[in-house]
Amino acid sequence: MSEFGIAVDIVLKIAQAIVVLFLLVKFSEHRFSLLFGGKQSLTSREDHELHSCFIAALCVLIFQFISTEMAKHFLASEMDRALLKKVYYFINIAVATVFAGALYFLHSLRGCSFSNTAKRCLYLTVASILLFMMQLIARGFLNYDGLSPFYRVAALVIHSLLLINVAIYPLRTIKKMNSKTQKEA
Repeated sequence: MSEFGIAVDIVLKIAQAIVVLFLLVKFSEHRFSLLFGGKQSLTSREDHELHSCFIAALCVLIFQFISTEMAKHFLASEMDRALLKKVYYFINIAVATVFAGALYFLHSLRGCSFSNTAKRCLYLTVASILLFMMQLIARGFLNYDGLSPFYRVAALVIHSLLLINVAIYPLRTIKKMNSKTQKEA
């Protein structure tokens, strides 16, 4: 199992690196118009998709960092174990809900339509909220740990899918650029 965990961690780090490079390159090209350019600057479907994917990738990276740091903080605290379980899962539910709200708010602020990437981020967020609620009820209130193996696997799958989801757009864009270059040559 540890080899599998190491392999998944490597794939996730590569996906994160792709997303970070995408954010840096697109931000250097467009500056703040990616977030605050106004709806009139979005002239094509590709513009909407670019801006939506940029917003989704930015939100995913920021909120995954926040949730990881909060989890470290709460798990290291000296709280009563039963209270710690309740607070931990409740905070995760709150962070995931704020993520969904921020994603929606930034799309509304920018005036762009939701790309399939952003929609999948919201679907995965709903799944993670339901997963956290399940654990809050099972572990926090009923003190039942039987669902923990399912929770660990499901949380890893959702986390992985979320990162891979936002890494697909940059990879697809690179593939399109390579195919255009090959056709021109």
